[in-house]
Amino acid sequence: MTQPLMRAHHTLLLLAFSIIALAGCGSGGPFAIDEAQEVQIGRKTAANLEAKYGVVNDAAQTARITQIGRRLVPQQPRQNLPWTFKILNSKEVNAVSTPGGFVYVTSGLLQAVGSDDNELAGVMGHEIAHVAHRDAAHDIQKEMEAQVALGVLLGGEQQAIQIAANLGTDLALSQNYREGEFDADRDGTNYAFHAGYRANGLLRFLEFLKTKYGDQSKVVTWFGDHPQTSKRITRLREQLQAMGQPAA
Repeated sequence: MTQPLMRAHHTLLLLAFSIIALAGCGSGGPFAIDEAQEVQIGRKTAANLEAKYGVVNDAAQTARITQIGRRLVPQQPRQNLPWTFKILNSKEVNAVSTPGGFVYVTSGLLQAVGSDDNELAGVMGHEIAHVAHRDAAHDIQKEMEAQVALGVLLGGEQQAIQIAANLGTDLALSQNYREGEFDADRDGTNYAFHAGYRANGLLRFLEFLKTKYGDQSKVVTWFGDHPQTSKRITRLREQLQAMGQPAA
C-alpha cells in the first residue's frame, strides 16, 4: 500500500474511532476504547481476515497452535479475552493478532518453523503480547488525542465498530510502532519461557528471517513499521543473557 493511501486509510480509521468516542460509548475518557468494543472490533477484523485469506482446516496443526496458545495465555494478564488460534491460508511467513485476542499464524509460517514448537511459541508469544499491551487501541487513542475532535456523528456504536473493523483489516495492525515491537519481543519471549518453551525461540526465528530475507525484512508484509531485524535480534540476545538463557 502506498504511503498516501496508507495516510488516507489512517484518517478514515481515526474518523471511525472518533464516531465511537463522540457517541459516548467509551468509559475511560473522550477517546477511550473499552474492552467490549475492543473485542467487537477484533472479532469483525478477524472475520475480514478469514474472508480475505481463508482458514486452513487442518485439525492436527490447528490443535498444535491452540495447545501452544493455551499454554501462553496464562502467562499474561488478559486471560478473560476470547482467545482463539487459527491458521490463515497464506504463503507469507507471518503471524498476526487482532484486538481482543484473535491470533493467526499463516501456513507459510508453519512450513518455515517446521516441527520447532519453541520458535512457533516465540512468534505466537509476540502476537499475544501485542494484544496484552492493547497496542492497536493505545496507538489510535494517542493519535486521536493529538487531533481536534471531529464534529461528525454518522450512526451508533455498532456502525462505527463495523467501519473500524473493515478499515482495520488492512491498516490497524500495521500501526505497531518500533518500541511496541521491542516490547512485544521481550514479553512474548518471557511468556514462552514461563510456559515451558525454550526462551530463544523468537530469536532463532528472527535469525532465520534475517538470513533468508535480509535485515530490513520484506517478508513481514502486513506490518508497516517493524524495526530492523538485526536490532530486534540484538535486544533479544541481551535479554536472554540477562535471563541466563542460551541464545543458540
